[in-house]
Amino acid sequence: MASGRRDYTWGALQDIVQPGPNSSNYSNYWQSNIGAGLTSKVATYTVPDGYTFFLFGVIVTCRFPGINRFQIYDDPDLIAEVNFDITGSWMPGQWGSYAMDEGDILNCYVTNRDGVTVEMTVMVCGLLEEIV
Repeated sequence: MASGRRDYTWGALQDIVQPGPNSSNYSNYWQSNIGAGLTSKVATYTVPDGYTFFLFGVIVTCRFPGINRFQIYDDPDLIAEVNFDITGSWMPGQWGSYAMDEGDILNCYVTNRDGVTVEMTVMVCGLLEEIV
């Protein structure tokens, strides 16, 4: 029997999340003004009962350049932490996603490291699949 890395094409096809009759695309965005030097929870999403949520990515933008930071939690676990200038993004992989079970809570915190209040926008994209 063979061992080692899976054939690339086969592995990629098996790992891809494809929309089906019991799934729907999900995207939402939140905006918040964050004061100088403060951290604020900008986005939150609770996976509904009877569903699995496949997180494809999070994009954060702000109005002024400056080194800021965002953190993504599958409460209470930290999934990712990214420093960004005007736009920052996190995606779990080209062909993958981050799976969250029913009742899991996705939270995104943004830290404004600028000297003034800045408007931040967080966008979350994924696939919501009904458990049947």
